Amino acid sequence: MRASLFTCLLLAPSVFAGDLHQATRATLLEDARFTREAVLDRIQQLRFSFREGEPEDGQQPYWARTYASHGSADGPGAAPSRERTVAGLTLGSERWVGDWVLGATAGLSRTELEAGSDDARLDGYQLGAYLGTKFYNQIGFKTGLLLDSHRVDGHAPAADARGGQLFGELSYSLDYRDFSLEGFSELAWLRQDSERQADVGSQRDELLQATFGLRGTTAWTLGPDQRLVARVIPAWRRNSGDRRLGDEDGAGEAQLARDVIHLGLMLDWQLDQALSLGLAYEGDWATESRDNGLALRMSLKY
Repeated sequence: MRASLFTCLLLAPSVFAGDLHQATRATLLEDARFTREAVLDRIQQLRFSFREGEPEDGQQPYWARTYASHGSADGPGAAPSRERTVAGLTLGSERWVGDWVLGATAGLSRTELEAGSDDARLDGYQLGAYLGTKFYNQIGFKTGLLLDSHRVDGHAPAADARGGQLFGELSYSLDYRDFSLEGFSELAWLRQDSERQADVGSQRDELLQATFGLRGTTAWTLGPDQRLVARVIPAWRRNSGDRRLGDEDGAGEAQLARDVIHLGLMLDWQLDQALSLGLAYEGDWATESRDNGLALRMSLKY
């Protein structure tokens, strides 16, 4: 009996650390979408329905998007639930090459994560490139490559995580005078290498995300070069690949939802040809998880 109790006491710290490690892996995979959504939203503003005007000669466009989100997820089996709050900033700029938009982006983020009685802070940095265009004024194409790096600080010594994602979107729009409807399908492949705190080596996770949805957009003219643009985006996302995360030694476990319902509500205010401001709500709901966040956007031609 004493030996069993002693063994449990010795194993407890590693089990708790394992829970936090798996929660960190799951959180990084889930939150990779924030930078991707910022890029896709930017291309949407430039090249699709009720788009911003192209820059004049000598002008260079810049944009910024800041976001904050809070979410929670239930753990599988006896694994603890996890809760996280994330805030970040994404910056970018682009050039027009014919009908194509080619751009680059950089960002940073901070995440506060709790898994059971344990917690960690994740500081992240992102770099990427993107392009988009529209064919026959109805068929849209967007794609991009994003790389990220995170430093994880918790009760154990700090660890690092590195990842990347390749994504693309095809869409078809029906544009009318006062509104447009656009069906879209998006595919993203994510890969992540994460070190376990206080351990040697890393673990690789790969996830495939497919999203299918509809964008409804309308606009109101407020004055010369001024207007409001509103969008509603219901969508369904399917995760496949490394959804159930755990170690070979059984220390800790976390799980990503298979099916997620997404709702986006966005309102943009074009003050003039050179400046636009935007506000967005993003919500995700699944059987095991839920997430709600806000984002602010600004674009400037200078």
